[in-house]
Parts: sequence; C-alpha cells; structure tokens
Amino acid sequence: MKPIDLLRALACPVLSQTVLFAFIMFYLAAEFIRWAISTGPFFFVSAIIVAAFTVPALSLYLIFLLDARARGREPEPPGVEHLHWYGSGWSLLQVLYYVAVGFAAYKLASLDSAEGLIAVVVLVAAALPASLATLAVTHSPLESLNPVTIGKIIRRCGGSYWIAPVFVVLAATLAWWVFNSSLPGWLADFIALYLLFAFYALTGEIMHPQRLHGEVDIHEPLAPDEAKVTAELLALRTEALNHAYGFISRGNRDGGFKHIYDRIADDPEPESAWQWYFDGMMLWQDRTAALFFGQQYLHRLLHDDDFRAAIKVIARCRYENEAFQPLREDREKAVAAAEHMGNEELAQALRAGMS
Repeated sequence: MKPIDLLRALACPVLSQTVLFAFIMFYLAAEFIRWAISTGPFFFVSAIIVAAFTVPALSLYLIFLLDARARGREPEPPGVEHLHWYGSGWSLLQVLYYVAVGFAAYKLASLDSAEGLIAVVVLVAAALPASLATLAVTHSPLESLNPVTIGKIIRRCGGSYWIAPVFVVLAATLAWWVFNSSLPGWLADFIALYLLFAFYALTGEIMHPQRLHGEVDIHEPLAPDEAKVTAELLALRTEALNHAYGFISRGNRDGGFKHIYDRIADDPEPESAWQWYFDGMMLWQDRTAALFFGQQYLHRLLHDDDFRAAIKVIARCRYENEAFQPLREDREKAVAAAEHMGNEELAQALRAGMS
C-alpha cells in the first residue's frame, strides 16, 4: 500500500463530501444523545429513540463505506433507507463485536489481567478488518466469523493487511486516552467517531486491490440450496431498490440510477436484474423514474437484438404514458423491432414520435 493511499484513506472523512456529510450527521446525532441523557428523564426517552435509529444507521453506513472503498467507488450519502432495521440486521453484528470486546476488556482490566487484556486486543485487532471485509462482501454474519475465510483474506492482502490492525490498536489507545482525559465530551466524541470512520475507509482501501467482490467463492462452503440463493439475491435487490428510491424521491434520479447500475454490474444474473428493477419501479406510485429506467433497459435489449422483450417494455411504458419514446439513438431500431414482431400499429406510433 502506497503512503499516498494510506493518507487518502485516513483523510476520507474530510476529503469526501458524501462521507463528510454522513460524519457530521452522525456526530450531531451522537451529541444530541449525549445532551439528552444528561438533561433528565423526559429527554432520556428521546435519547433512547434517537439511538434506536442512529446505531443501526451508523452500523449499516460504515459497512457501505468499507464496501465502496473496497470497490474503488465514491461512497454514497446516507439516506432514509439506512434508518430501518428490516433487511439490514446482518450489519448489526459489528455492534455485538464492539460490545463483546469492550465487556471482555473491562472484565480483564478489573481483574488486573494485563496479559489477558493484551491478548484480547491483539487477537481482535488482527481478525477484525478481515471479518468486517467479509461481512461487507457476503452480508453473512456467520461467514464473517469463519476463521478459514478470515485467514484467506489476511493471506491475500499480504503485508498491507497489517496496517489495519496496527491502526486499530493505535486508535483504541487514543480513544481510551481522550475519554479519560480532561478534554470536553464533544471533542472526545468527535475524535472517536473520526477514528471509526477512518478505520472503515482504511480497511476498504486495503481490500481494494484484492477485488473480493469479483469472486463467487471467497471460501469454499457447502453449496446452498436454490431457494436460499434466490432469497438472498432477492434481499440484495430489494435493498438496492429501496436505497435508489431514497435518492430518487429526493430529486436525485442520477444518484438512484447509478446505485442500481452498480448493483446490476455485481449481480450474478444481470439480465434478470434489469427486468426485476424495471418491474419494481413500475410498482412505485410515481412511475416517472421507471420510464427513464425503461429507456436504458430498452437500449440494452435492442443492442442484444432481443426484440420480443424490447416490444414488451415499449408497450408497458406506452401504456403508462403514451408519449413514451426510446432514446433518440434507439428509435429506428425500435421501429424495426416492432415491424419484425408484426406490430405495425406500434411501429407507426414510434415513427410518429420521430417526426
């Protein structure tokens, strides 16, 4: 890993506008929780409610941050889809990591077991980056705890991998110091949260050259049954569609489409993925985005000479809006497709739209 890559990863929370926005949002939420807890019983309830939304959202966003850096992409800003628990419970495993490690460290410290405390810190620091990388790729809590998978990732990363464990130890030491020093609470929170963001960005940067997402089998498990594979693929697509809806509903159609295109590129069945996302958008109350997506889907079908599917997409879009037209560069081929399928009425309608 080059020094410039290391510095870029550590500075990611301030260099990337989307990550900086997320950092500020979660920091303000943390400060509200701190203030509410110290104010009184009424605000304590408010703190619990805010924490119930913030912790899952932060947990999921950090995994998305690691995933984006591992893919070499710009992380997306957090959206409303990060605020619900459904479909993202797997990301909360890392919260259990930190709670369990913190509890173990506390008990060992109270027993004055310096050797045990050092052993726990070293073991966790060594395995945590690989475990989180596995969680980001597979979304499987069980697989992220698989020592075979963890060892395989460590071996593939080589010497660069150990930058992350060293950072974990240094960051944990610094966080312990700031929370036990005379620094104001708001500043201690700021430093600790920054270190957390930097750790996930750094881990993703280290994983990027390994192209983990390009592998079907990171490990070599028993083949899951077809129903399980289908259910997992459906869950991933649903999550992506909900994420895209968050962008599009706020007026960022390009951002929503980019998220879907990225997911389709990683989908094991891209052909069916296009159809699935198109069908999903057609179920939205406002189907305008579905028509724009339909143009891109149609472009792909016409390029592949899949005229039967192309005509179905055109017919469905024109049923929704009679003014629908393919992309300008696709219109002549769309007319040819309609004629090839014997749908002269549609061919005439498409010709009329070209004039």
